[in-house]
Amino acid sequence: MTRKQKFRVVLTDYEWPDLSIEHGIFSPHGINFTAAHCKNEQDVLSVAENADAIISEYAPLSEDVIQSLHRCKIISMNAAGYDNVTVEAATQKGILLVNCPDYCFEELADHTM
Repeated sequence: MTRKQKFRVVLTDYEWPDLSIEHGIFSPHGINFTAAHCKNEQDVLSVAENADAIISEYAPLSEDVIQSLHRCKIISMNAAGYDNVTVEAATQKGILLVNCPDYCFEELADHTM
């Protein structure tokens, strides 16, 4: 990345009304933060094609999407699973894939019981 290029983080989808925490984390470091409400692959590509990092929950991150990402180094899930991500494609492209393995696990167990 050249000095002129800012690190770019894209939040593909979210359900909370306020992003002040996210802006508060990224802005002081000069990180370009973009939030979107992606519903399909084309939505994801339109905002994340040149992202360095992607944060996602439900947006489709299929093999086609992953192969079209030019700079992405990490995909972080706002969830415990990877249901919307083609894991093999991310692995083959060298993109680190992380999640929140203990997100709502007690609530899920309570609901199941």
